[in-house]
Amino acid sequence: MNPRFSLDKGVYKVLYERYREYIVPLLIIFVCTVLIVGVVIPQVQDFLATVNATKELRSQIAILKKNVQFLTGLDPATLDLQLGIASSALPPEKDFAGILNAVTTASARSGASLGDFSFAVGELSTKSAQLAGQPSIQVALTVSGDVFFAKRFIQELSKTMPLSEVLNAAVSGKSSSLTTVFYYKVFSPIQFDGRKPLSGLSQSEEQLLNKLSSWGRGY
Repeated sequence: MNPRFSLDKGVYKVLYERYREYIVPLLIIFVCTVLIVGVVIPQVQDFLATVNATKELRSQIAILKKNVQFLTGLDPATLDLQLGIASSALPPEKDFAGILNAVTTASARSGASLGDFSFAVGELSTKSAQLAGQPSIQVALTVSGDVFFAKRFIQELSKTMPLSEVLNAAVSGKSSSLTTVFYYKVFSPIQFDGRKPLSGLSQSEEQLLNKLSSWGRGY
């Protein structure tokens, strides 16, 4: 037998007997620490993650239920009417027929006679434009009558659809030359996010549609 091995073994035995009351608790603490770090903490983290995921899922389900309830409560006829009003005010494409109707309607309501007018098809973006940056069609108009009739015509034109804006006006005797733009806008792509609740029109938006409806063509 190796004397050194026997000596070391004896030393270890003596040390163990002498410090046993400390070694055993330290071993227990070490084992418990390993179990806590390697087993308990990961399980607690997984449990908390599961709880959070469950809460989020329940929240999404509640939102989906409200969205379904909201959609089932909508009236298709009302939606079609509102879409028609909005599309007439701001057409999704160049609406030449709507422009001609708006101009003739404003002329009839104001009592001003229309002279020559021409289209300048293209986009316009000016500092004075309230809808700057929106695609538009520029129309040059000649209105017969004095300043009073030109003013009446501009006022009536501002209450017709599609939406328009008079950029400048030049009055010469019994004739007025107007530069007007009519706006249009392509429908934006629909981006639906089921995690967000759907909502109807606000009170101010409904009031705006009602106002536009009073300007519309048959609405």
